[in-house]
Amino acid sequence: MAILQPVEMLSMPKWLLAACLVSVRISPDMVSFTAAEAWTDVYGYGPNRNFAKWGMTRSHKTVDHLLLANNADHSRQRRTVNHAFSDKAMRAQEGLVMRYIDQLTSALAANSMSDINIKNWLEYTAFDIIGDLAFGEPFGCLSNGGYHPWVGLLFPFIKALLFFGAPRLFQPFTIFIIALFTKKNIKACMQHIKLSTEKVHKRLAAGEQPHRSDFWTYILRNNDEKGMSVEEMESNASLFMIGGSETIATALYSMQKLRTEITAAFTKQEDINMISVGGLKMLQAIINEGMRIYPPVPTGHAVPENTIVNVPQHPAYHLPSNFPHPGKFAQECWLPNAPWEYSRDRKDVFQLFSTGPRNYVGKNLAMAETKLILARLVWQFEWQLANDNFNIDMQRVFIMREKPDLNLRMKLRDV
Repeated sequence: MAILQPVEMLSMPKWLLAACLVSVRISPDMVSFTAAEAWTDVYGYGPNRNFAKWGMTRSHKTVDHLLLANNADHSRQRRTVNHAFSDKAMRAQEGLVMRYIDQLTSALAANSMSDINIKNWLEYTAFDIIGDLAFGEPFGCLSNGGYHPWVGLLFPFIKALLFFGAPRLFQPFTIFIIALFTKKNIKACMQHIKLSTEKVHKRLAAGEQPHRSDFWTYILRNNDEKGMSVEEMESNASLFMIGGSETIATALYSMQKLRTEITAAFTKQEDINMISVGGLKMLQAIINEGMRIYPPVPTGHAVPENTIVNVPQHPAYHLPSNFPHPGKFAQECWLPNAPWEYSRDRKDVFQLFSTGPRNYVGKNLAMAETKLILARLVWQFEWQLANDNFNIDMQRVFIMREKPDLNLRMKLRDV
């Protein structure tokens, strides 16, 4: 169980997957579901789906962020935050996003004669983009070719959220669970929250900046007495950091080839933008399949009402009753007129960004970033694994993945 301990591997024997049930009790008061219908039943709209949320703990002393807020507070916060993720905002943010993608491809081109740890460079890009959008300035990861010290606090912070929440599920063993958590991780968690708060205050002090297209420009422009308090802005800043960096970097980590479609669609690099990549069916299919096999948040999120219920993504996407060929990378199953052998796939179980009123507010921006980065990489580079023994399945999970290094031999493509 990822609630109590890291999962060392995410590949499961075929006999175990075949034995998986639609529902499994994974703690005294938590039941996990893998059927497609569970998404609507658990997370959808309607009066019978008024579940209190669990899965993370507070990142602020007095207020709840979007994932924990009650329905009234969630709706109020969401109305304000939605403006930062609207189609209008995304069009304005495109130039900012493209600037960091240009930095990424320039850095990769400069280092193309040596092995490149693409995992790090994708994370540098994701962190710089979300730093600029969520806090008004990048972390400088791409320009420095390394992680900002604050970025190193992110994964300990995620671990802290998990361990602080776990004792609530296993009350008799609370003291033993807390003992597993080190002072170092607790300190890192507190430091992450402190730095998030300081960054938000610095950006808020600058006020609405019409020349900028970051999240706070839209939030401040549309905030009123029924909107968000400063404390709620502080609390949600940590969520922006997690959702906008780790999820995107993980999705791009599962790249496969789609060079034929990319090179046929574009005659020059400048043609690759948010609108032009939106209609590429193979690009979308490969991203979907990569995220099905390797979802960024494998453990799902919990929704309690007396008994906690959830839909964990990794088991749901690898269950043979949902996908008869769960371990096969088959991007063609997502294409129009997919081969007959994929006709029994339950594609409605694939809800990467959840569903219902609490789905991921940044899903369109996350998908647009993923498409842009992948399209640019395929357009400019050719690559192969530097280590043929690389095993993507051997990793630990604490809500998010601890991704191993992925070294590639990259070279510029002849255009």
